[in-house]
Amino acid sequence: MMDTPKGSISAQLAVLPSLPMAELWALWDQHFPRRPSHRNRHYVESRLAYSTRSRKCRNRPSP
Repeated sequence: MMDTPKGSISAQLAVLPSLPMAELWALWDQHFPRRPSHRNRHYVESRLAYSTRSRKCRNRPSP
């Protein structure tokens, strides 16, 4: 879901709070090599949001 070309970054980030934890963990596993010691939902959402934004910025073409 998060790595698909469809949807804006804003739309991808907006859906994070509504996802079940199982789906957040699946996304986490796509973005990071291991699970965090903080298993707090807010922490997981914020790290996923940061990773999503930074990946999109790295893939953006130079002007």
